[in-house]
Amino acid sequence: MDIWDSSLIKPFDASELDERARAWIRDKGQELLDLIESVKPEPSPKQPFKSQRQSKATITSDDIVGEIVSSYTDWSGKVIGRSFFKGGIEFRIYGDGYLRFREISEAIGSKNPFRHKISQEFCDKAIFLWCTKRLKEGDLSHLDELLIDEAEKAVQDFTIYCPLFGIEVESDLILGDIVLAIIPESVFRPTADDASPDMIAGLAEMSKSYANLTAVQFSCNTESGLAEELVFEAAELVCSILRFISPASVSHNVAYPCAPLGSEQIAKGTTIYVKDSRVSLLSNGLRNRGLFNWKLSHAEIHNLMNRPMGNAFAFLENRKLNEFQGCLKRALLSYSRGVGQFDLHERLVAAVGALETLFLPNGSDGTLSTVGERLAFFVSDRPDERKSIVKNYSYIYKIRSKYLHHNVSVKDEIEMEKFFRYVWRAFYLLLARFGKYHSHRDFIDDVDSTKFGVALENGK
Repeated sequence: MDIWDSSLIKPFDASELDERARAWIRDKGQELLDLIESVKPEPSPKQPFKSQRQSKATITSDDIVGEIVSSYTDWSGKVIGRSFFKGGIEFRIYGDGYLRFREISEAIGSKNPFRHKISQEFCDKAIFLWCTKRLKEGDLSHLDELLIDEAEKAVQDFTIYCPLFGIEVESDLILGDIVLAIIPESVFRPTADDASPDMIAGLAEMSKSYANLTAVQFSCNTESGLAEELVFEAAELVCSILRFISPASVSHNVAYPCAPLGSEQIAKGTTIYVKDSRVSLLSNGLRNRGLFNWKLSHAEIHNLMNRPMGNAFAFLENRKLNEFQGCLKRALLSYSRGVGQFDLHERLVAAVGALETLFLPNGSDGTLSTVGERLAFFVSDRPDERKSIVKNYSYIYKIRSKYLHHNVSVKDEIEMEKFFRYVWRAFYLLLARFGKYHSHRDFIDDVDSTKFGVALENGK
């Protein structure tokens, strides 16, 4: 979804659903009802053995508010079916029927006024709620009426903060068209309506955890589920650019796991030492080291903005990119994913993939030597260094298929450090020429003309 779409800030307008669309939705509602099957409830699967772990919490009937919503999920947590119970019988949409349910839900969700206002999950739940009300409670309302009613209740103006890990700014600033803000302590202050001791204590704990953290600030007029998807999308994009412009970007082994708070990849390890059948030592510690907190000052931001690297902020703007710029964005985001990795192999795969995106039009035009040579002739004008770059790329391409961990050879370390500096130089020069090329082929032709020492015409 386009996080800058103007529809995201406009109020929900039910009148956008015309009579033709309403009739179509009502027709699909009947098709959905026909997909529901009744089955005898199956007993819960028996556990293979009783766990010896102590329970940290117990849920009782008093903890359940409202009616239980049942769903089937696969091992990844993806919903693959929904159900409700009536008179000891389970009514469900499952298997191929649920695939059809999702197709209909996607089609409904793509129509105005639901598009850009509700998430797909919200749409799925609302549609199944209608099915439940119709078959369980005998509700005679039409599907379009319930969807409008549920959306009108849920859609509202939101200002959302998504805290980020690994970054701290002096004060609020704007990167491209995205606001990077410091979460104010004032949002956690209780009001007269929050005067209960539990609420005051809860807000105080939230303030300790989140006040003054650096966050992406996002505003929209949607339901909460879509608002969350949008702010995470904006935050992921910001983190990608921050990883790329960070000092870790030029290194082969310094990771910068900047990410939305809670999704950062910081591996920790626990070891329990036993001596004479008793615990003698318990050790907790980080498995990897990296750039875990970058204090980005206004002076540093100003310096970056006035250098070629500052053009990377264009990818945070509401602007139309040409073909070359779109290619550069894809390559940069690929490289940035590697900067956030502690695993050297993953880092190499991301960097090599970024180069292939840049130097192989359409992902298939060329060989190993083509990428190395184009990289060499693009980043250097010295024959001896060009030869070294081609040799280095060939070496890196080979060790990319090896298992790499912390204990790599000295030669591997030296070659990887060289390689990442070459890649960084390529991005630096590409960003310096951000407005020079209109198409990917324009860029490739320019590189090849330097490589062959002749002016190429029409890509020949």
